[in-house]
Amino acid sequence: MAVLHDFFELLDSSLPPRASESANPRTRLLASMVVWHRRAVTRRHLAEFDHDQLCDIGKSRGEAAREASKPFWQA
Repeated sequence: MAVLHDFFELLDSSLPPRASESANPRTRLLASMVVWHRRAVTRRHLAEFDHDQLCDIGKSRGEAAREASKPFWQA
């Protein structure tokens, strides 16, 4: 899993800033995959936050649970 994470980090750093507007379909697909991966990782981490960490970012346990339960393709 770490290899996959490293792969997406490398892709994220190598894509042009406006890859989603690029005419190249492969670049748009890669950009979407990077965004999806970032969402999945962020939501997984959010689900692991304790009460104090959630208070620091101004979220309740319910809000965090709702966000963490979203599928990766949903913004």
